[in-house]
Amino acid sequence: MEKHKYTREEVLQWQADHNRYFFYINKDDSNLFVPRGRTGLGFTLNLAHPISWVIIILLVGVILCFGVFRKLIFG
Repeated sequence: MEKHKYTREEVLQWQADHNRYFFYINKDDSNLFVPRGRTGLGFTLNLAHPISWVIIILLVGVILCFGVFRKLIFG
């Protein structure tokens, strides 16, 4: 099956069919950000998309760097 960009309705249907409401891991969906939940408020990452892991690693790295920097400067 070829990847395509899922619509909001397709994402909600996929989540309902697979009983996944917390994590979104769909290899057939080429979207990086997908709508979160039925309300449509906010977005979540498609964890099957390789760039999502780069974003997660960068965010964790930035948080760790701020923690180390704060410890070095303020003791």
